[in-house]
Formats: sequence, structure tokens, C-alpha cells
Amino acid sequence: MQSCILDWQDEVLNCPAIRRGQNLIISLPTGGGKTLLSEILILKQIICRNKDVLFVLPYVSIVQEKVKDFIPLGLELNFLVEEYAASKGRIPPIKRRRKKSVYVATIERAQTLANSLYENKRIDDLGLVVIDEFHLIGEGGGRGSSLEQLIVKLKFCSPACQLIGMSATLSNLEHLKTFMNADLFIHQFRPISLTEYVKLDQLVYKVDTNSQDPREVLVFYRRLESGSAIDPDNLSELVTEVVPSGSCLIFCPTKKSAENVCLLLTKVLPSELREHKKQERTAFFKRLIQECDGRICNVQKQCIPYGLAYHHSGLTADERRLIQDAFLEGILCVLCCTSTLAAGVNLPAKRVILRTFTVGNRFMSKQEYKQMTGRAGRAGKDDNGESIAVAHSAQKSQIEELLCSNFEACKSSLLYDNGRGLKNLLLSTIGLQMIKCKADIVQIVKLTLLYVQCKESEQNEINGIVQHALTSLLNEKLICMKGEEVVTTRLGAAVCKGGIDIDISRSVHANLLTSLRNMVLVSHFHLLYCVAPYSVQYHIFLDWNVFYDEFSSLTEVEKTLLRSLGINEQFLIMRRKGTMSSSKVMDLTLVQRVFFAFILRRIWNKENIWEVADRFNASRGAIQQLVHSALGFASSLCRFVEHLDELWAFRSLLPDFIKAFQFNVTAELIPLMEIHGVQRARARQLYKAGYKSVANVANADAASLVKDVQNLHKGTAHQIIRSAKMLLHEKMEGLLESVEAMLATDNAADFSLEDIVATLRISV
Repeated sequence: MQSCILDWQDEVLNCPAIRRGQNLIISLPTGGGKTLLSEILILKQIICRNKDVLFVLPYVSIVQEKVKDFIPLGLELNFLVEEYAASKGRIPPIKRRRKKSVYVATIERAQTLANSLYENKRIDDLGLVVIDEFHLIGEGGGRGSSLEQLIVKLKFCSPACQLIGMSATLSNLEHLKTFMNADLFIHQFRPISLTEYVKLDQLVYKVDTNSQDPREVLVFYRRLESGSAIDPDNLSELVTEVVPSGSCLIFCPTKKSAENVCLLLTKVLPSELREHKKQERTAFFKRLIQECDGRICNVQKQCIPYGLAYHHSGLTADERRLIQDAFLEGILCVLCCTSTLAAGVNLPAKRVILRTFTVGNRFMSKQEYKQMTGRAGRAGKDDNGESIAVAHSAQKSQIEELLCSNFEACKSSLLYDNGRGLKNLLLSTIGLQMIKCKADIVQIVKLTLLYVQCKESEQNEINGIVQHALTSLLNEKLICMKGEEVVTTRLGAAVCKGGIDIDISRSVHANLLTSLRNMVLVSHFHLLYCVAPYSVQYHIFLDWNVFYDEFSSLTEVEKTLLRSLGINEQFLIMRRKGTMSSSKVMDLTLVQRVFFAFILRRIWNKENIWEVADRFNASRGAIQQLVHSALGFASSLCRFVEHLDELWAFRSLLPDFIKAFQFNVTAELIPLMEIHGVQRARARQLYKAGYKSVANVANADAASLVKDVQNLHKGTAHQIIRSAKMLLHEKMEGLLESVEAMLATDNAADFSLEDIVATLRISV
């Protein structure tokens, strides 16, 4: 834990850009102290300038972690912390007159939030936007595109709002500086020195980080004895050199590899490791089982006694959080993980081992290498950190080139998938009435990173790209021209409002209309199908045998619904046998969404996520991600149908359905589930122990909670109590804001006590 301001942080806080409220890009190595700096800037904005702040992060799990970190500060300094991830977060947010808010959001939800603030003429409430992992703007997909769109809109409609971009891995800084209209702060500071090594077969080389010559970058350091048959890469030796007194992260190329390495280490590490912190590991094991509805996977069961665990997206968010906390506390000393752990999750270790130079099935990039190795070294615990990348001598030249290369350039993502990002930007800004004519379009485009990177080439190129995007929107009937004015159609306005992807917008509209004609409300299955995501990127693979079994378990009315979509017994039997003729091939997206609906149906019926994952041969993390995506899509649909009168029925059906699905518990547990970090199992425990309301939890002390709730860690108890207090503050502020708004109107005298009570109920 950093206890004082570092010289470089003081330099940033007093630099002209910060003092004048100008935009700033900060490029600093991983572990250099960007987190504390961002928190100081946020507190300065809230306390000194009385403005709201938006903190943008790449993943739901990191948003949840940051919310947890900010809640104690909010309680101490009297501001609110609001989470915007998946379906969480009110759109538009409640206007606070009495307190300021820190909105902690994923990239996608940050854009939705900013849109709603602009639409409600409240965009000037934002004084600061902090963007962590800023390099993701060049990711080349939807996230990079969404981040670029967010920045463009803020620059266009709220130039006084300060933008801070932070990253450890940035290149082409001049392009980014021009795009952000920002100053640059570049520093190579690390609180703990890092020594990098590369192990090629049995030879270990030290990396000369000052060398730019591939022939000289690797300097021989030592030779290891030949490894054993089951551990040819000497992982056991590399690990035991630092544990259990130190900690170790082992980055693996795939989720399966992380699990296999974890199991391997139980066979080759000394058995004495089982005695280290044995009591604490037993207590942690019980907490993990409790949090996971009484289940734990066989791999973790074998590994935890050794102080080992694996960590990847196949775990649920709660499993990952508990494992991270145990690692930070020293209960676990080795984590076998995938590269996603390096992005934003603050888990430093004495030694970092890269199991290979590949990520998935490709050679890693310089950014990925630096992000992973940058996790080595724990401030306040280690004098230095070490990274050891494992490879074979045949890869030496490729590795030398990587080590001497520059970071890949951050290129605009607006043109991904045939210009989808640019079309989304234009439609959104037209729908929000930021731009009203072709001249305005030119001004918006000039604010993009795309324009910065294209203007050096032929001007006709960017003009042609923009014209192609506008023609596409016109052909899709999402916009239309009224003389010189460009406006959205009804469908275009709905797409803009809901944040629906342009490429699926017409399908979404058509499918909802079809659903209304065949609506089945004797169960929730039809609504679950309506909110099933259109994307298939969830590592959940369609199994026709499972599909057939799930179809067979439906009621006759539910089967009739699927038959109306073209899915019947004959179709499924042919698919199971693999004898489907080409004339019977169906839309894969439709079939996949029905399969997703089967999964969501099991979750809706409160089945254990372990059982659902086993049934559909998917990981628990993939099932949880699907549920989060479905909730996020459902929230988008809520806003989408507001502009389309023909879909009026969904305006009544979706809001209550979303709330019920979000918590998916009996009514009495819903208030407890609203507490940040409290999931279904914990809510049941709290309720059974007599903590039946948010106020009960907020007024408790940690010692009592630990005593009354089985296997509850004291640190977790403190977090739950703080989260409950913050939730109470939010609700109380919302109530007071609603009453003050009523009493501030010209006809305030006309409101009766009943009117005020009704308003309070709606606010709650």
C-alpha cells in the first residue's frame, strides 16, 4: 500500500495541464502508481470543483473491484459511488443536488451514460472522465470503437470536461495527443525494479532492456539442470525459489493450460508446502465452498492445500474475487492464470513466469509481454521483481525481435467490420441531435482518431469512408434527409436510444414484432428468448443432443412457440443424426439464441450454476457472462422499445422481468442482493442470521457479522457493511432529491401528502 505521494505523481498533480483542467495522457509502466494518481484527481474534482466523475474501465470484474475500493472513500468524504456494468446503473442517473457521484463504468455502459446525460442536458455535470487501459482504443473491435466514440462525443458536446487517459503500453503518442487534444506525461518510474529473464531450454538469459540490437538483448545468466519427465521446463524449481515466503504468478496461454499447470505443480512441489498457512487455507477453502453453493472443482480442491489455484474467465466473478483476496493475503502463493489477469487486476507478485510466448494460438504482442511481466514486484514487500519467460531455443530469434520491438501503434477502431463503428458514431450523434446537417458531420469526423490518422493521406479517402457510412445508414432506413437536415427515422431513434448494434437492429425489430404475434406468457421462456444475446462469443458450443433434451422438457405451449420459429422435433432429430439437407439449414443466430434461452431458463428456475454449466458443457464463467450479457441486452431493449409504438407491450413486460432476472431470488432476498458484493448464497445466509434489510446490515458491526454468518471473513464483513451504508445513502439521497424536486416547482402547494408518498415509493 503506497503511503506517500511519489515525485512523479507530485509532478503530474502540479503540471500545467492538470492545473488548467486540460486533457492529459499518462504513459507509465505497470505498477508505477497510476491508480493512486487517478483517485487523487477524482477526489479533487468532487471535493474542490463540485463535479461528478466518470471512471471508465474495460471489464465488469474490474468495475466491481473499483466500486469496492471507492465505497470507503465515498462514505468518508460524502460522495456517492454508482456502478454501471451489465444491467446495473440507472439511465439516466438520478440528478443529485446534495451530493456528487463517481460513476464507475465499463466502456459500453459509459457511452450509454454519457448519451443519457447529454440528452437530459446534464452533460456539464461531468467534470472529469478517467479512462484506464487507454490503449484499448486501438483494440480493433467493438470496445475500441465504443471508447473512441465516447471521447469524440465528450470533446464535441462538453469541451470543458477534462479527459485523462492512462496506460502502461502506448505508442504513436503524437496521434493520440492530437486526437485527445491533450498534453503528454511519460515516465519510466517503477517503485520496484524489474529484472527480466528468458529461459530457452535449460539456459537462462538476462534481458538487457537498454539494448535495441536483437543480437545483444539476451545475455547468458545461468544454466539449469535438466528437468524431469513430467516437468521438462523446470517450473517446480522456478517456483520453489520464491515460495512460500514470496508469491508467484504463472501466465499460461489458455484456460486449460492454467489448470494443467496447477495440477502439475501439486505433483512436483515439495509436500512441506501443505503445512504453510494450513489453518488459513482450510478457512479459505470453506469460504470458497460457501460462496459457490457448496461446490468446488476438483482441480482447486487438489491445489489449494499447496497454496496453489488457477484463475481465468471460466470461474465466476465471486470465485475470482475470493482467489484474488487470498493471493493478496498470502494464503495462496501461486496463481496459474491467463493473460486477462494482467489487464487491470492489481495482483503483484515477487516472480512472474510466462509459461510460453503465445496467447491462445498466436505469438504474443509487446504490449501483452510488458503487461504480464509488469506484475512482478510488490511495493513495500520486495526489493525487486523478476519475470522469467519460458521458451525453446528454436524461438530465440523471434523472441529477440519482440524484445527489441516498439509497442504496436494504436489505430482507430471505427472501421472494424466494414465501418460499423463509424456508422454507430454517426447514427448516435444524429439521434442525439448533436449534429443536424452534413457540415456538422464533417466537424464530428474531424474529432476522431480515424481523421487524425487519415488526414496525412488523400483527403478523398476520408470523404469516401464517411459517404459510404451515410449511404449505408440511409439504405438501412435508420436516417433520412429533410432538405439539408439529417434526422433519424423512428427505428434509427430507437437504435440510438437503446444502443443496439446497427448490424442487428432490423433483425431485433423484426424478431420482437414476430414475438408479439406469437407471445407466450404462461412462463418466462419467451421473454428469456427475447433477451438472449445475438452474439455467439461466449465459449458455449451448441450440442444438438442437449438441444433436443431441452426441447423435450418444455411445455406444449413453449414447444409451439419454437415450432413457429421453424424448430420442431423432425428438425432436431435430423440435426442429431447429421442428416440435415441444405434446404433445411436455419439461421444459426436464431438457433444459438434458442440454445442460450435454454440456459437462461435453467438459471431463471434457480438451478445451481454448477449444474447448468455441467449440463451445457460450459464453464461457470461463460454461463455467468451469458447472464450478464442477457441482462445488458434486456436493458438496451427497454430503451429501444420506448420509441416504437408497435412494441408497446414490451414497455410493460421488460422492466419487472429484468429486475426479477437480475436478482433471481425470492422477494425477501432482493433488498440484500442490491448490496454490492452480496450474491444469492450470501443473501440467504444474512437473511437466515436475522439481517433481513439493508439497514440491518448497515447498522451491524463486522464482529457480529462474522459471528452470525458462517465462514464469513472479517475483511469481507467490513466490505459488506460499507456497501450497505453506501446503498442506504444512495436511496436516502434519491428520496430527498425527489421530494425537493416536487417542492421546487411552481405548483408545489398543489401537492398533497399522498403525492409525496407516491413519489417516494417510485424513487425506492
